[in-house]
Amino acid sequence: PRAYYDRTNLATLFQNSTGITPVTAGSQPIGLGLDQSQGLVLGPDLAVNGTFDTNISGWNNQFTGTSSWDSGALKTTSSGVNAGEASQPIATAIGASYRVLCKITGATTGGRVSIASLPYGGNVSDGTGYQLDFDGQFVFTATGTTSYIVCGNQSGVDTVYALFDDIS
Repeated sequence: PRAYYDRTNLATLFQNSTGITPVTAGSQPIGLGLDQSQGLVLGPDLAVNGTFDTNISGWNNQFTGTSSWDSGALKTTSSGVNAGEASQPIATAIGASYRVLCKITGATTGGRVSIASLPYGGNVSDGTGYQLDFDGQFVFTATGTTSYIVCGNQSGVDTVYALFDDIS
């Protein structure tokens, strides 16, 4: 099959290779263009309960910090020793690309969302280090058949928290 790229279709262009910053004007650099021969159809949302409307079901607490529901958001809190993290496994196909979206709605020291090959953020080989430290999105290419969406706060030294919502 042949690839089809249209540099005039701004909806398919991003300024960086991770697909975080969309191209909004013809004068901006292009770091990533999506192949339009595949129809640009998004697959199903693989995240379970990423809106946290009533609970954090489907998300597993990691380390000695805590994960809890807080007014429609996932709240991770460090223990003062380890960062607070929650993760969820998703089935991935090796070599396929996936887009992760998230809103970080509050934090004492910042929050992060990353993709890992383990259920905690220690090994981010599936996402080759991609992580989101603000509202937005990133794209990763899976290197395994299971990847983990990992949400956590930035510090394990102090008791701090981060709030996450709308993960897909």
